[in-house]
Amino acid sequence: MRAILSIAIVFTATSAFAADKIDATKLIGSWTVTKSESLPPGAKATITYEKGGKANAKVEIMGMKIDLPATYKIDGDKLIITQKIEGEEKTTTDTITKLTDDVLITKDKDGKVDEFKKVKEVKKDEKK
Repeated sequence: MRAILSIAIVFTATSAFAADKIDATKLIGSWTVTKSESLPPGAKATITYEKGGKANAKVEIMGMKIDLPATYKIDGDKLIITQKIEGEEKTTTDTITKLTDDVLITKDKDGKVDEFKKVKEVKKDEKK
């Protein structure tokens, strides 16, 4: 249970950036956790943000693979994520401290920092 809540926190930790300077379009795509203060040691996570406010986290923890669908919105430098965990709706808010084309860094309400690297999309003609 705690592991799932930790994952939810990290998922939500993918938040906001410089209050009025965030370019929300840079968030669209998949992000892999490279460093986390909120996930348990050894856990892996990739979070995908889509246009229209849908998101999904794919997490591997203690040998289990978990998909966590959610919705998100950005308000200034805040990333607000809502998801159902064990039948109950949970909303978390994180702050984006850095968002570039390749790097996302977030901080949760407890000051825990998570770092993400954008997953490069492979174009169909590059897969040969």
